[in-house]
This record gives sequence, C-alpha cells and structure tokens, in this order.
Amino acid sequence: MAFLSKITKNIATKIILFIYFLVFWGIHTAFSFAGPPNIIIVNFENDHSILLNPDMGLYVAGWNHTKVSDLPPYTNLLYHRFMWKDLEPQKGYLTLKKINEFILYWRKNNCRVAFRVITSNIRGTQTPEYVFNEGVPGVIHHPSKGVQTDPVYWNPLYIKLFSDFIEKLGKELNGGEGIEFIDVGGIGIYGEMHLGLHIPGMWTKEELKKYEFSNERYFNAYKQLISVYQKNFPKTRLFLNISRYEQIADHAAKNNLGLRYDGLILKHYPTFTKVSQAFQKYSLNNDNGFVGVPAMYEFARKESEPSIIAQCLEKGFRDPISYLHLNLGKSSLLKSGVPEIISRYATRIGYRFYLQSITIPEAADVGKTITINQTWRNEGVANAYRDYGIRYNIMSGEKRIFAQVISPAPPTTLWLPGKSVTYDHTVKLPSDLPDGNHNLYLEMFDRKTGKVILTANKERDKTGNINLVEFQVRNGKIIFRTQPKNI
Repeated sequence: MAFLSKITKNIATKIILFIYFLVFWGIHTAFSFAGPPNIIIVNFENDHSILLNPDMGLYVAGWNHTKVSDLPPYTNLLYHRFMWKDLEPQKGYLTLKKINEFILYWRKNNCRVAFRVITSNIRGTQTPEYVFNEGVPGVIHHPSKGVQTDPVYWNPLYIKLFSDFIEKLGKELNGGEGIEFIDVGGIGIYGEMHLGLHIPGMWTKEELKKYEFSNERYFNAYKQLISVYQKNFPKTRLFLNISRYEQIADHAAKNNLGLRYDGLILKHYPTFTKVSQAFQKYSLNNDNGFVGVPAMYEFARKESEPSIIAQCLEKGFRDPISYLHLNLGKSSLLKSGVPEIISRYATRIGYRFYLQSITIPEAADVGKTITINQTWRNEGVANAYRDYGIRYNIMSGEKRIFAQVISPAPPTTLWLPGKSVTYDHTVKLPSDLPDGNHNLYLEMFDRKTGKVILTANKERDKTGNINLVEFQVRNGKIIFRTQPKNI
C-alpha cells in the first residue's frame, strides 16, 4: 500500500507540474501576442547630389544659354528679360511670340523658366513710342551704349499705361506651366527698381529734381505696380528687387512677394548686412504662424576668378536664399575650377530634405495598421514654401499594388534649415497583399502639381521613390527585412 501511495504521489506531482507548465505557457503566449511587436530601425545614406526641385535653385541667363546643350548640370532654370517695346509695340496690341517661344522650348526640354519685363536699360529705348506720344515725360540719356529716351517712372500716366499692359499680359501668362517666377519690373534701370545713379550718362540729381522726384512718389509707384502684378498674376510667384529701400522691402514681403537683391559683389559687403536683415526677418517660416517669402541673390557682375566667386557664394549662402542668379556669362566659358565651386553650392541652395531613418515593426498581419516613425533633416539653407505630401508605395517588381498618402506633422514648410524632424504616423496595410516578396517605398510630392520632389537619399531611384524596406508575405503574415537593398 505504501508503494502504491508513493506512485500515486509521483503521478499527482507530475500532473500538477504539467498543469503549471500549461498555465505558464498560456500566460507567456498571451503576453507575447498581446504585447508590442519587435521593431527594426533602418538608416539611410545622404547622396549629396544636386536636387533640381521646384521653388528653389541656381539659374542662368537665357541670353547666354539658348539651347539645352548649353546648360550645366547644376541647373534646369533659365531666366530672361523681355522689352516692353517688343511685347506691345502699339497700344493694346500684344505680340508674345518671343516670350512664348522661350517658355515652350525650355518646357519641352524639362526645364523651368523665369522672366522680367523691363522698360529701360543702357542699350537703347525700351519703352514703346506710344507711351511718350500719350504724354508721359521722356528723359534723354547718353549711356555708353548710345542715346535713349527713358520714362519718368513715378509719373501717374506712365504707371497707368504700364499697368494696362500687365493686365493684358496676366490674361495670357498667369499660372502658365513651366513658369517658375516673374520679377516685378517697370521701374528703374533693367526694371530693377533703382535709378542707376551710379551709371555714367543716366539719371542725375538735377533730372530727379526737375521731374519732381520724391521718396514718397517713388514708393507709391512701387505699391501700385505690386498691386497690379498681384491682381493679374495670382497663380504665379512674384519677386521684387528690394534695392536700398527698407520700406519697400517691408511692403513687398508683407504682400507675399519674394525679395531679390542684385548686388552680390565683395565690395558691397556692408550692403549684404542690410539685405541679410531683411532676408532673415522675412524669409524663414516659424511655428508661431509666420509665413515667410523666398529670398534671392544675383551676382552684380560677371566675375571670373574662382576665389572671388567662392567668396561671394559663401557670403550669399549665409542667408536663407531659395534662388541665386549666377550671371557669370556663358557656363561653357567659365574658368577651370569654377563649375566645381558652383556645384558644391548647388547642393545647399533652397530646401534639401533627407530621410535619415525609419522605425517600423518587424512583423505585422495583412489588413492591419502599423505605426512608422520617420526622421528627416533639411540640409539646405532655406525652408520650403509649400506643404508637400508623403506617399507610401508597395511595389511588386515594377508594379505598384498599394499607395497611401499621409500629411507630415509638422508640415514641410516648418522643416527649417539645419534641423531634424521626427514624427509618427500610421499606415493601413491592404488585406489583399499577395504572397511573395515586395518592397515598401516612399516618395514626397507636390500636392498642387502632383510632381515628385527629389530627396537627398542614395536609396532614391530616378523617379524619386525611396526604397525603405523589403518584406515577405506568407499566409497573411508580413515580415520586414532589417537591411533593405540600396538601389
């Protein structure tokens, strides 16, 4: 009996231990499935390439670059100046052949264009004859290029006639495809909103006095033209040369015009400080609701020495600039070493978004929602002025089988230069994902145009898609790879 009792106790002990095991295993299993999944972190590489994105970039003169073969690799943006007399030779009669040919040619070659209409330079009369016949005072000047008649820009009749012209131009070109921006022209030499008092043979102090010039009249002329351009080009980005007038810079920025300064030259360094104050004040967005405007520099003359060009660029890039007009002549004739210097700065102009890393669950079920953490960095010198969207794409080979759009938070307009941004968001995985190997991609795009924005990632393909991670689907389960293949 004692023997049987001992056997019974051993059996009972084993049963109890087995029950304990089942209970422990059940609890462990329950916690394993109910607890948070393992996560993986994927880091990405910066390719330090030149990004030819909208709303930013270096650009070159269209009068020096007439064919796509003339363009250097650091730009796809062409700038031109058109003369009022050529666009409206007779009152009310527009002939836009030259400007349309310019826009169409470069658009067909996947390039962007910008332009300004001017009414005066130092190469002859650029204002239509009918303007003077209507009664606008004309002033005879003798620059080095010859003799010309220039209008009194602050004359009310002049402002009205030029405004009528801008109204007609806006009906034809407002929001035109491929037009990156338009400079507000019409006042001053080259339409640069200054009188060129430093140019021999042009305006003198005696002439200003004779035609009753005053800062108030000049400022009012500015304001009227700004208003006219805004009214007639509501879908096109506008810039204004701010020159030395702080009051005009303030008015332009508060009316959402970009600020332009055409004096990038070493001897003007004290002026840089003054302009920088305007750029720093008006050209950076902030999370308190302030919306800035883009800033732009232009070389003041055709520099040739590499060291001087490098110094000018370094000074200009201390400010949050979105554009820079090189204005150095034909790119093919630049001295040795200059293209390399320019290319280095082309990788810093404007905004430059770089996806640094993502954090993603190691596994998931099809049809479920996962949380992805992203860290981005803006390695440019300015912020973006549009809120760009993010699109996730699941690719099976070259076929896209799933897409989901999300809105980054904070928005891309608040991804400030030199700063990193980290945020979480969710992605709803489709329930009909087929078994097999797939890739999860990401692309940034312009919600307004649908065009993809290029990021500074080595994992990006030619279309702008970033290869985030590879994954495998088997029987309704998704397993993400910890090391994606780089393209």
